[in-house]
Amino acid sequence: MTARQIADALIADKAPQATRQQAIEHFRNAVSAAAKPFIFLSAGVSDEVFRKMLEMATEAGVQYSGVLCGRATWQGGIPVYTQQGVTALNNWLAEHGAHNIQTINEVLARSATPWWNVYGGKDNIEVIEPQLSYSTRADPA
Repeated sequence: MTARQIADALIADKAPQATRQQAIEHFRNAVSAAAKPFIFLSAGVSDEVFRKMLEMATEAGVQYSGVLCGRATWQGGIPVYTQQGVTALNNWLAEHGAHNIQTINEVLARSATPWWNVYGGKDNIEVIEPQLSYSTRADPA
C-alpha cells in the first residue's frame, strides 16, 4: 500500500488494521527517539489527513507540543482562486480556511502537551537572562 493509499484509507476510516497498527508503531518509535519537545509539520497534506494523523499520534500515546501547518489549512482555496478569483478565495478562507484552523485547534486542545512537561513542568524550568556587555572604548583612528 502506498502512502497516498494509506492516507486515503485513513480519511475513509477504512485503513486495514495491520496498516493502522504499523502507523501507530511508527509514531511510537519516532517519539522514543526524541529527546526534546517536538511539533508536527503538516508537510503539505490536506487538512483532513493532517487531523487524522494528529489523532492517530494521540492514539499512539505521542506527547507532542503543537503543529506547524500552513498549506493544510489553505490549499483547498487555490482552485477556488484560480477558477473564481480573489473575492471567492477571500470568502473560502473566511469560511473553510477558518474552519480548518478551528478544527486543528480543537485537536490540539485535546491532545497537544505543553513543551515544558517534557522537563517536568513549568516549575522545573529555569529562565536565565542573557548577560550583555557593551564595550565603550573609542575606536582608534
